[in-house]
Formats: sequence, C-alpha cells, structure tokens
Amino acid sequence: METIIHRGSREVGGNCIEVRTSITRIVIDVGMPLFDEQRRPYDVRSLSRLPACDLRAKGILQKIPGLFELDRSNDDGESQPRLDAILLSHAHQDHTGLLPFARTEIPVYGSSGTSKMMMAGAIFANQVSIPRDRFNVVDSNKRFRIGDIGITPIPVDHSIYGSVAFLLEADDKKILYSGDLRMHGRKPGMMRDFLNHCRDLDELLMEGTHVGLPNGPIQNEYAVEEQLVESMTNAQKLVLISVSVQNLDRLVGMIRAAKRTNRTLVLDFYSAFILYLISNEVRVPTLKSDSSMNLFVSKALERKLKSGKLATLRSQWSESEIRIEDLRSHPERYAMIFQNSMLQSDFEGCLPNGTRLIFSRWEGYLRQDSFVELQRTLDLAGGKTDVIHTSGHIYDFDLAQAIETIRPRSLKPIHTFEPEALLKLNS
Repeated sequence: METIIHRGSREVGGNCIEVRTSITRIVIDVGMPLFDEQRRPYDVRSLSRLPACDLRAKGILQKIPGLFELDRSNDDGESQPRLDAILLSHAHQDHTGLLPFARTEIPVYGSSGTSKMMMAGAIFANQVSIPRDRFNVVDSNKRFRIGDIGITPIPVDHSIYGSVAFLLEADDKKILYSGDLRMHGRKPGMMRDFLNHCRDLDELLMEGTHVGLPNGPIQNEYAVEEQLVESMTNAQKLVLISVSVQNLDRLVGMIRAAKRTNRTLVLDFYSAFILYLISNEVRVPTLKSDSSMNLFVSKALERKLKSGKLATLRSQWSESEIRIEDLRSHPERYAMIFQNSMLQSDFEGCLPNGTRLIFSRWEGYLRQDSFVELQRTLDLAGGKTDVIHTSGHIYDFDLAQAIETIRPRSLKPIHTFEPEALLKLNS
C-alpha cells in the first residue's frame, strides 16, 4: 500500500490524497484550494462557480487518472485501475469543494455528520452536497473494507461537526490520515482516542496548518465561552454574532453564553436547521426543546421557505419566530446569529445605536468588502466589534507533542505551507 499526495503538501487546504494497492485505489478528500501560490486567499465562492475547464486552466483541477469527468475521454483505462471510492474527512470546502467534478460512478464515503453539514451548506450557503445515490455512511471506530484495504474512521475534534481521521490497513501496513483536528476544543477525549489508534504506524499523514503560521489566540473553546460571556455582559444593546454555524463547539458556546447573560439567543434558519439535523446524534438544544431561543427568518430566505420540508419546519417553529421590530424595540434582550446579507435586506443598512458585533471567525475575513461595509455601518451606530475566536486547527506546540507521542516510521506533512518544518518534529 502506498500514498500519493496529489495536492495539499505545500499549502493550507485543497487536500487530495490517493491510497492504493495493486488492486484498489482510494482518494481521500477532493478539496478546493484556499490560497494561490503567493499565499493570497482565493475567493472560494467565485471559484466554485467556474466550469471544469477554467479550473483546469488555473491549475486547480489537477489531472488524476479516473477521478474527474473532464479527463474521461483521455484516460487510458487499461494502464490505471479504476477509482474505487472517495473518502471525505469532513465537510469544509477545502476538503470537498471539487466533488461536483468527480465522476458520478465513484461511491463517496463519510460520516453522517459530514453528510448533514454538506446538505445544510448546500441549502443555505451554496456549497457542495453529496448525491444520495453515491453516499455511504461510515460509523465511528467501525472498520469496513474497500477492495483489499481495511478502513477505520476515527472521530476527531475540529471546527465542524462530523470530522474524522482515517486509518487504512493493507499489505501488512498501517497508514493514518489525520484530516483536520485540534486538541483545544470542547471534546479533549477525542484526541486521546485518536492517539490510541496511532500506535505502530508505518505512515502518518498529518495536518500542520499552524507550522510556520501564527497560532492566533491560544485558548480553548471554554475560554472562548468566557470571553463571549464578558462581551455580552458589557454590551448595553443588541449583540450580533458573526460565526460559522457549522462550528458546533462555537455554537454551543454561544448558546451557553447567552443563557449565562440572560439574553435570548436568536438563531437564523441555517443555525436552527443544523441543530435540528444533528439532534438525533448528539445532545444539543433545539428550537423545540429550548424556549430560551428564538428564530429570525431573513427576507433573503422567504422564497426558499414557502414550500416543501423547510416550510414545514418553519411552521413547527412558528411560536419561536420573532421580527425585526422586536429586535429594534428591545435590543438589550437579544444576541443574534448574524449573516452579512441581513444588513441590507433586513436592517435596511441601519443598525440600532450601540450595537455590538462579536466576530468569531478567522480574522482574514474582516478584510472582505462585506465586513468592511458592516464595520462602517457599526461605526455610524456608535457600536463596537469584539473579535473572539480560536483556531479549528491544532496548535504547533500541540502538534509537536502529538508527533512525539505517535513516533510514526514515516511522516508526510499535509495541509501546511511549511512541510520541511513539520518533518523536523519527527526527527
């Protein structure tokens, strides 16, 4: 069994790894790159709208035998075994974004959580989903086989629900692909279990996002919750929260902080839908089970919610729904999950005086035009921004400790700009 890193060994994001034996070929992740060769962030949303030929011309859609539809007519089927599966470690675009360009006959494997996050992202954020007729659910810590390769999905703590690492075994060899993970989330037991699977590894493909890059705020998700409490306590008026609602740890922290400060947390439909989707897998509050939360439906979603299952859900949540007038009348009562599009469509470009924005994302997004406009409007309202965040990726010092514990016979860096520096951790 051998590995080929098609993409991701010298960049953060864009992961695509092949694992193969003499009779089986598997690809793990088919990610959209996040950065260009000068480490400047791509506009991933714009890239995702491009056709395959344009992505190929930009060097984003690489030629991997048997993987992409674009190359079907050029592939020599006799010289390369067909691809037997695509494994997805988690639902972030830099691991799934090129899935729509893959051949439709290739089955896709991932956790139930990954499937649900991708479905929600497709509905509310124009992201990638998994076609149902190709999807195969994998169960945590339950070994299965594809061809002659045994595969064990291992749950890991990352900034999106449903993330897994993959342990692959064949030809008397053990290879572990970490996916994205960290040691400072709300679930430290996940990392202990992960390390227990890392004994006697022949090869470790390990993420190293923070090697050579700043760690950012060095704190765990519990410390983030305490900062959220402090910010909400100090805010005199409306609190708006800019956050990736697929980050379950952060969403739970928001819910807890609002309760601790006697504020009503106002969910948007996206966050309410995510809590609803995963409530049969993990214990989380939902609009039906927790009366301390409300729902706000933005004008941008009105058409989408007029019929079908989403309309049925809205009807079930109708007692929780509030209007923009409620927020303006009593802004001191609420903390609201906020999408940038709401600024114009719902607040009509004018925020209540003294509004506080909690920005709980990667700080690079603050330089985007939509956030610049939001900050300008906030300034006019005499408001304030609190940046409260921690990384979804393992800190460099935690990474060094993990590699020291694992001691793989071979280390292959992935998801990093500095592979040579990561390799030194295993010397």
